[in-house]
Amino acid sequence: MSKDDILDKLRAALALVETVKQDNECYRENFEQLKEAYATLQTKSEEAAKEYKVALKEKEIAEQDTTKSLQFWKQLVDQRDTEMDHIRAKMESTSDMEVLRLQIQNELEQSQKSKWVLLSKENDKYRDLYYKSKREVESLYLDKDQLNSRHAREIKEIHIAKLEEVKQWEARFLTLQQSLDAESDTERLRIVQREKVELELKTTMLLSELDEVRAEKEQLRLDYEQNLRSHKRQLAEQLGEAKVLQTEKDSLQANVASLEQELSKTLRHQDDLTAECISLKKELDKTKSRMEENTHQFNVNISDMKMTVLKERTENQNVVGDLKDKIVELKSSIKTLNSTIQDMSHKICHSEKEHMEKCRLIREEEWAKLSTLESEKADIERSLEVFKQRLSELHNRDESFRQQTSTEQDRLKAEIRELTSNQESLNSMNKSLISERDNFQSECNHLQSRCLEIDTMLSTANSSLEDYKQKLNSQHQKTTLLEQSVKNHILDLELLQDQSNKEREALMHDLERQKSFLLQERLQSAKKIESLSQDNLKNREKAAKLCNVLEQQDQRYGSKLESFKNKIRAYKTEVQTLKQSLDTQIKLAGTQQEEMHRRQTGFMSFLQSEGI
Repeated sequence: MSKDDILDKLRAALALVETVKQDNECYRENFEQLKEAYATLQTKSEEAAKEYKVALKEKEIAEQDTTKSLQFWKQLVDQRDTEMDHIRAKMESTSDMEVLRLQIQNELEQSQKSKWVLLSKENDKYRDLYYKSKREVESLYLDKDQLNSRHAREIKEIHIAKLEEVKQWEARFLTLQQSLDAESDTERLRIVQREKVELELKTTMLLSELDEVRAEKEQLRLDYEQNLRSHKRQLAEQLGEAKVLQTEKDSLQANVASLEQELSKTLRHQDDLTAECISLKKELDKTKSRMEENTHQFNVNISDMKMTVLKERTENQNVVGDLKDKIVELKSSIKTLNSTIQDMSHKICHSEKEHMEKCRLIREEEWAKLSTLESEKADIERSLEVFKQRLSELHNRDESFRQQTSTEQDRLKAEIRELTSNQESLNSMNKSLISERDNFQSECNHLQSRCLEIDTMLSTANSSLEDYKQKLNSQHQKTTLLEQSVKNHILDLELLQDQSNKEREALMHDLERQKSFLLQERLQSAKKIESLSQDNLKNREKAAKLCNVLEQQDQRYGSKLESFKNKIRAYKTEVQTLKQSLDTQIKLAGTQQEEMHRRQTGFMSFLQSEGI
């Protein structure tokens, strides 16, 4: 092949590279366009999802409002029913209330007396137990002192006896040494020395045993002192607990006295309440009529609210269906876009692989045929590296763009959360305003009912005035019939008319004054009812609290007494164990002393048998 053919092939390769670059740029532009379309679709889908969430929240808020309003009205009706039942229960006859008061007073007095008797008996019983335990502890102290003194005396006697025996043995040893010095028998000397060594070994063994006995005695003394300290500490704790129980008993007595005073006060207050309840019986009928009117109005309001809730529910369901359709469409469009993006990416990868394979083949042919064209080949490789760098830069830009979009999405989500929190606060404010509006509406209804009552009273007054006017008209007709015979009394009739007008004005004035007075009395009676009901509830709560306090204190007192009993039993068992341990120790000391005496007697008999 000639040089021109090779150059033509190189030009064709460069043209292929340029076409590949152009195709890559076209693919990049298409990719960016698809990315923008995907971003717009994603934003649209997020907006649709947000709208759907907002619609769901509004629906939930509407349902919560309806449920709360229904609960509020139900609670109002239940509260009114309970108030009516409470007032009916209060309105018993005075004789029944007096009988109940006397029964309650007798029951409380009997229970308090029985509790007082039980507490006094238990106090006496535990006082006797305390003094018995104190006497037992004192007797144990005396026994301990006697045992210590006897033990010290015995140890002194044993020590003196041992010293005397040692002195005797030393004297005998000196006499033996003198006799051995005088004699010249070596065998006798050897025997005596052997006996001396044996005696020294026996004395060392006896001294070691004596040291062991002393160590055991010291250990027993330390254990005894430790047990004594623990017993003293436990006795001090028991004395403190006894004092605490005494203070609790005094506080219980004070509480009982205060409870009796409060009971007398509550009984007096109950008498006053019965007197006032008798006066409030008349107003119950009026409250019943008001309750019926309120229930009717409440039923009407509930029906209206149900209709509005049904309308809002249907509207919300329609909106939710539209939003679901939009979301389905957006999801399908997103799927198609994702599939197109994947196809384009596969095509780009395939074309890149094909072009790279072609370039590799061309390079191998050029490398095999001509080494002179290495510089041009290097230039082509550099251009390919630049292209790869550009591709990496494009990938980096794409990643940075993705990061920016993710940060922007996070920021938008935070803003959406803030907006939702603001919306919730506004909804709570709206609810509070709605509750205030309902309260105001209830007050207006109450005032309207009062105005209706006043109108009824005015109508009754007007009817009485009309009756009076009819009477006057009848009198006037009679006077007209008797004008001819009663002309002389015209002046008297005019005076009577003036007086009747004045009386009518006075009656109107009296009626208005009575109306205002009745309104004031009604308000005062309502306030009294509320205050009395509150006082009654407070008194009941106080009585319940005091009963709970008494029960808790009784439980605490019983538990402490049981713990005190258990501790006393434990102390008795410990004292018995200490006595047993002392007896065993005394027996061990006696046995050891007997064994020492037996050994000494054996040793003495051995010496006597040997003729020493």
